[in-house]
Amino acid sequence: MNIITRSLKLITRPQVAWRELYIEEEQFAHCMLVFVLPLALAGALASFIGYGFIGVNTGILDIHIKGINWGLYASIKHFICCMICTWLVADACNRMGVFFGAEKNMNHSGRLIAYSFTPGYIGALFNIFPVLDFVSMLSWLHGFYLLYVGLPIFKKTVSHRRPAYFLSCCIAAAIIYVAVNLVTGFILGNIFDIDITGKFGRFGV
Repeated sequence: MNIITRSLKLITRPQVAWRELYIEEEQFAHCMLVFVLPLALAGALASFIGYGFIGVNTGILDIHIKGINWGLYASIKHFICCMICTWLVADACNRMGVFFGAEKNMNHSGRLIAYSFTPGYIGALFNIFPVLDFVSMLSWLHGFYLLYVGLPIFKKTVSHRRPAYFLSCCIAAAIIYVAVNLVTGFILGNIFDIDITGKFGRFGV
């Protein structure tokens, strides 16, 4: 099953997609290589084009964000966050599973998180038009729904513990995303001389 077909089935028919994915003999590393990596690169390319050549006005400070520096900053940041956050969230959810009677299996946890993030990976393509950045952000919400549906299939979570386990995974994902986003943004902001206000400066986020 190719990336497009798999992504569409996950987004539109998650129950069917999860059961098909579960019976596949796939390693988490393989999933990262053939599924997450191409989508992360596609989102990074969209971000580079959007912020490097199209740009957007912030509205609040009436600052126009556009330029090669911004394109490189946004694209590299997106790629790094996708790859690192997917692995870290998967590891966190796998470790927390023992507290909720869930199966501890990194391959299952990794694939569950990677495929749950599909709407977010796809939504990043909207970054080609930075004014639609909110669509990219909202797409992650559907990813949480995919995670909730996939938990009992991939992690064998009992019904009465699923809400607590799901909430714990969501909190872990939020904390990891914010931390990785801030650290990556700070480092890349200084490398590409980007400041949060849209001006060039030392402290980019």
